[in-house]
Amino acid sequence: PDINDNSKVGLFFENPLENGKNYKLTISKNLKNCIGVEMKNDTVLQLGIPEIIETGDIVINEILFNPLTGGEDYVEIYNRSDKLLDISQLEIGTVKISPPNPPDTLWYEITDKQHLFFSGDYLVFTKSPEAVKSQYIIKNPDAFIEVNPFPAYNNEEGTVLFKADSAIIDAFTYNENMQYPLLQYVDGVALERINPEGKTNDKNNWHSAAESAGFGTPGYVNSQYFQENTDVEEITVEPEVFSPDNDGKDDLLNIIYNFAEPGNSLSVIIYNKNGKAVRSLIENEYVGTKGMITWDGITDDNVKAPVGIYIIYIKSLNSNGTVKAWKKTAVLSTKW
Repeated sequence: PDINDNSKVGLFFENPLENGKNYKLTISKNLKNCIGVEMKNDTVLQLGIPEIIETGDIVINEILFNPLTGGEDYVEIYNRSDKLLDISQLEIGTVKISPPNPPDTLWYEITDKQHLFFSGDYLVFTKSPEAVKSQYIIKNPDAFIEVNPFPAYNNEEGTVLFKADSAIIDAFTYNENMQYPLLQYVDGVALERINPEGKTNDKNNWHSAAESAGFGTPGYVNSQYFQENTDVEEITVEPEVFSPDNDGKDDLLNIIYNFAEPGNSLSVIIYNKNGKAVRSLIENEYVGTKGMITWDGITDDNVKAPVGIYIIYIKSLNSNGTVKAWKKTAVLSTKW
């Protein structure tokens, strides 16, 4: 670097850095950063050489498509890989529907400068970080990146896409009907991914952000986050007691399946204690070997089921013609 340029410093290492490895640099003495702010002793900076972004490394984790007045749309992504990535490789997109013209995918550059994205971290893209920060609980302000121009996401339905070079990294088609049906309004309510390892376009893998979390968790772990135990029986139902009031605690009943072999069709029906079917979640749906079906406490009549004990009847049919059935119980409770 130019010795007369006080905004930069050159670091030289005895051994070259390895691609994708996360290095930490500790500053042990007080120094000023490039904008003149004094840094604290033992400040730790992360650095490294990023790897190529591949499909599945990054997932869409949360989206606000119907903001409050004065707010802005935002899209959150999560690095579920063990890689160090550079988001300057990414573009964000949307699908424009203008009948009778065919759908058109519009792409927007996120940044032309290197920005490292570490494993297990979250990043939030929006036209106005300050507008979003003013309306939500913010735990990681550094997770926000201004993207301007930013895609226009329709309030009723739309598609969010990310690509690196020509490869689609992740794509999510959302719908306003995916919101918790008992909410009096959905303005300002973000949709959160429940399990980052689950399928992006599985409607059971999304739920409205909890009211207790301010209806959005941009930049940190989702209020509705759930990671199923991989060491489970074929069928597991948890929690034993759930309270579908959208407060962020046990809002959903999770029916987890874990089959040893592929080729299974699954049906899941909820019965009340009197044996009456109140909700048919899926019927003869072809599923993978592992996954999760969720119940939000809403009946087929689109009303909240009353407090009580419920029987979860699960039936599977595999490609060999073998039929299995399980009966599990759970309690729907409420706060008094």
